[in-house]
Amino acid sequence: MISDSIAGIDWYKVGQTLGAEIQSIFDFLLAAVGSINWGDIGTRIAYFLNGAVSSIDLSSAGQMLGSAITGFCNMAIDFAKTFEWKALGDNISGGINGFFEKFDGAAFGEAVTSLLSGFLDMIEEGKLQQMANGRNPFNLGTA
Repeated sequence: MISDSIAGIDWYKVGQTLGAEIQSIFDFLLAAVGSINWGDIGTRIAYFLNGAVSSIDLSSAGQMLGSAITGFCNMAIDFAKTFEWKALGDNISGGINGFFEKFDGAAFGEAVTSLLSGFLDMIEEGKLQQMANGRNPFNLGTA
């Protein structure tokens, strides 16, 4: 029943719709990023941090951090002494065995091979390769 519902959906159109919405977000962000005064934001962040630093007593923060770490260590010690480690090991072993009872290694290998092949096709034969040819935006390898 669920498989029939999934098969009846026009997944290409769903992808196009999602892609169009994502592109709208990119277009908006591109316009917004280009209109921001980044230097002014940096100055205001520095003022903010200067105000915060002038009001913080790092000595008490250090004491709090030391107490917290010591408390965490005591918690870890008591946990390690009380936890049933053998039961966890037995349970993990059961999970791993259950996984390999149902895991199809051949299907996994075929999926990875197909995905990597498609990715390589995208890089080697598509516009990404054309775009990369002759482009060096950071002047890498030049004097």
